[in-house]
Amino acid sequence: FTFEVIFVLRPMNEFIKSQQIMLKMYTTVYATAIAQAFDNSLLLVKEWVKNNSNVSIQYVNYHDVIGRTEEEAQTINAFLGNQLNITKMVESVHPELYRNKS
Repeated sequence: FTFEVIFVLRPMNEFIKSQQIMLKMYTTVYATAIAQAFDNSLLLVKEWVKNNSNVSIQYVNYHDVIGRTEEEAQTINAFLGNQLNITKMVESVHPELYRNKS
């Protein structure tokens, strides 16, 4: 069987800001450390996917999911075999919850 992975890419500064707010850690040391750890993890994931033929990955951009919801839902649906309810997918995205912007 094949693992189908949807990997959402979000700008690093938004990701870090969100983490800092959640963890109540507002230091630049933390921001630098988490950025390095995330970059390293992302490289490892990409290498792992490349070396595992039973893994299929679809990268989606976080901002596209928020701003082009229906198009991204169609892309994800196609990736997963066109078995999903596009309307329900679109309804599940709530742009008002997007608080930690760059």
